[in-house]
Amino acid sequence: MAADITFPCPNCGETSSIPTSVPPIKDADGDPEKGWASADIEVACPKCNRVFEGSITNHDMQVDVFVEGHPVGVMEVSRAYFVSDEDMDFEIPEYPHTILIGTIKEILSLFEYHNEFISEKIIKRMAFSQAISAMEAFLADTLINAVLELRDALPRLLRGDPELKDAKLPLLHIISKERPVDDYIKSYLKEINYHQLARVDKIYQTSLQFSIFPNDETKSRLFAVIPIRHDCVHRNGYDKDGKMITIINDAFVRQVCRDILEMADHIANKIAGKFLGFP
Repeated sequence: MAADITFPCPNCGETSSIPTSVPPIKDADGDPEKGWASADIEVACPKCNRVFEGSITNHDMQVDVFVEGHPVGVMEVSRAYFVSDEDMDFEIPEYPHTILIGTIKEILSLFEYHNEFISEKIIKRMAFSQAISAMEAFLADTLINAVLELRDALPRLLRGDPELKDAKLPLLHIISKERPVDDYIKSYLKEINYHQLARVDKIYQTSLQFSIFPNDETKSRLFAVIPIRHDCVHRNGYDKDGKMITIINDAFVRQVCRDILEMADHIANKIAGKFLGFP
């Protein structure tokens, strides 16, 4: 479940549309659209990369967001909407880095595809959006594999993540699962929105003790493209003011793909070092 925040940054003054995860609600009847739930969140400005702590409340799908140091009532927040979870039960692939490289190669091959009935702009938007989706899948699969396989990662995550630290597993879940904690962690990590790079980076740092970003330049560029991808997926290539996004050209998509691969190489090398006993 997610919602979109229109966020005027207190640091740089720029306004961005930022998708964020929403805590799900389950009342006594199991209806997720009744009742309320709240959680702590981090809101990262894609313009200046400043991260702000706050809280989010879901009340009958009406979402309220409060950010530390930010005037109440300035932000616009959409109603909560459901994010498809049909892939929640599939097996995590063993080699997500290899899969990502193959996917990026296929995405770039779209540039060679020409058809008089399909706009080149649409092809570029499709390639860009798919690259971000591939990045999210890589971040999720890699994190889950590493947390469940590296000896010290899971305890660090359980101690350091505020939601997991206070999690209570039902007895029925415990007795019905061969590895109840691992299954619970896998479900929890699958439900994260992996386009929320600030949150994902914090989870990686908490559990695996390194940042997902190889350098500040790559970090800044990846933060900046997430809202653009959101407009491509949810607004058909237009921003919140109704203006068509024109930045998505050949060079733009290739740079995004380079940044994703550079980040993925960095993460894969760090995790390989962890398995070999390097700090």
